[in-house]
Amino acid sequence: MKPRPQPPALTTSPSPALLLPQPPVRSTSPSPALLPPPPSQVVSTYPMAPGFAFTSSLWGAHGELWEPTGRLLDYSYAGYMANEAPIPSNQTIAADVVQFGAVGDGVTDCTQAFKAAIAAVSSGVIYVPPGTYLITTQLTISNSGVVLRGAGAGVSTIYINNSLTDVFGQLWSGHGEETNISAQSDWKDGPGMIRFAGPGSANLAGVGHVQIGAQDPISNATLLTAITRPALRGSVKVMVASTKALKPNQWVTITIGDVNGTLVKDLYNNVNVTNMCNVTGQPAYCINDLRVMRFHSRIYAVRTNYIVLERPLPFNISLEWVPEVHAFAPGIQQCGIEALTIQFQWKQYAGHLLEDGFNGIEFAGAANCWARDLIISNSDNHLFMWLSSFITVNNVTVTRSVSRGTFDCHHGVNVTWSQDVAVTNSLIRVTCVHDTASFAWNNAVAFSNITGYYRINMDQHGLLPYGTLWSNVYLASGDRAFLCGGEIPWGDSGASFTTFYNIQSTGTRGITFAPTIYNGPYGNYVGLQWQPQSLLPANTSGQGWLVEGIILPGSISGGLAVYPMDLLQSMVATRAERFQQLGRQLL
Repeated sequence: MKPRPQPPALTTSPSPALLLPQPPVRSTSPSPALLPPPPSQVVSTYPMAPGFAFTSSLWGAHGELWEPTGRLLDYSYAGYMANEAPIPSNQTIAADVVQFGAVGDGVTDCTQAFKAAIAAVSSGVIYVPPGTYLITTQLTISNSGVVLRGAGAGVSTIYINNSLTDVFGQLWSGHGEETNISAQSDWKDGPGMIRFAGPGSANLAGVGHVQIGAQDPISNATLLTAITRPALRGSVKVMVASTKALKPNQWVTITIGDVNGTLVKDLYNNVNVTNMCNVTGQPAYCINDLRVMRFHSRIYAVRTNYIVLERPLPFNISLEWVPEVHAFAPGIQQCGIEALTIQFQWKQYAGHLLEDGFNGIEFAGAANCWARDLIISNSDNHLFMWLSSFITVNNVTVTRSVSRGTFDCHHGVNVTWSQDVAVTNSLIRVTCVHDTASFAWNNAVAFSNITGYYRINMDQHGLLPYGTLWSNVYLASGDRAFLCGGEIPWGDSGASFTTFYNIQSTGTRGITFAPTIYNGPYGNYVGLQWQPQSLLPANTSGQGWLVEGIILPGSISGGLAVYPMDLLQSMVATRAERFQQLGRQLL
């Protein structure tokens, strides 16, 4: 037997490798010394003088220009509890892993102690005291209301010395068409070594096998009624076959699906895109797949034969797409992981699609959950969410002990087939193939206040991620800014209405990797530090893009940026006022 690799010695602060000089702290609001009270509307497509704030034609200073039928989606519900309640911090400590036999010496195998604590807790905090705790296999939390909490990142460390390949083997059954690699890793995209997945998802593979996949929270059992008439994006009135199972303040999920490519075309805003998504015959792909695009809202009012939604529809509804109203029924809720370091054994990154499976934290089929105040180190896929809604990721650092090769990882943060997810105030201190990624039928996913350390990319990964927001992002080097991955049959990297807002980079050249026609139609490029006149390819002119608020490379140090600095925060703060224009009370 090979000797077990030993973790670093326990410390009460992050290792020196995590304390390299950081990029300058960037305020989420302009300096009062630089800016007068924001004007109601100052829009320019030309470089502005240093120190002068301007606003977007899509938003204005406080959302006064936002329109529910416009090209800027509303992201104010993205995050835990739709941003209507703070993440709880005073839950009862239900278990301490030490009480179940865990020893924080970095050598004793604590796997069974952690599993016993998880099994014993139906709701509450599982506390991980200061120390380094060796875990050798996958941990799954499947009860709602369970929180895994340490004493602080760099103080309480879960050290994982095995990959999924080490534990479960490798069949090389992964598949794909975007590469000449015929056999791809089983663990290239997941699952997580620490996963939050509801009862229907926790043991899909059976006892003793890798826990992978998630039970779809939408099914025939959740169906409440059919939608009986078309509706346009931005409207709140939805005609239904029956209101018997519907009531005011009830959360529901509206679903639509594709028939013969017509929904796919509509999500491209009927632009004749170069590469239309054309995968068929598989769940959650493109053509002829039902219930794939989803939207959650409370019901504002129930009327005769129709309901009034609290939120405006982000997409059109056609009867051809079999629109339905479902109960909002996630598999697991009110779970979190916080105040911890998750550190994997250091190993050279095996390569793109050849991953060993040093996979970090996963939320599968979850809602109203969170990951905050974390350091995740030496992972192949650090943090990922799929089939999930209303998730907040806040103050998370993804990093490595030392370089793992040309790339350090496959995914930094990945959101797949999810809605209303917010990734905020986080540091990307690695170079992944895909640093921040939005993939496959997402709706209203937001990356906000993200700081890159090296050269991060904003990856729309194909299969119609719809209306993703990147707001107040510091890329570090801008030479990978719009580099996207994915397979050719998955179509253009993004669907319509992706928004890039206040995107900054280092150096005198600013962003040097431009978006292409494959980045998706009707994108919004607002307040980017670049020179688009010379950078954008000529063939992007027919894509319906909005480019405004150009920032001269090198000028951000003078305080120049679009006001407000972070669009997500501003949307949350102005939701009630903006929604008055919806006229819900008159319907």
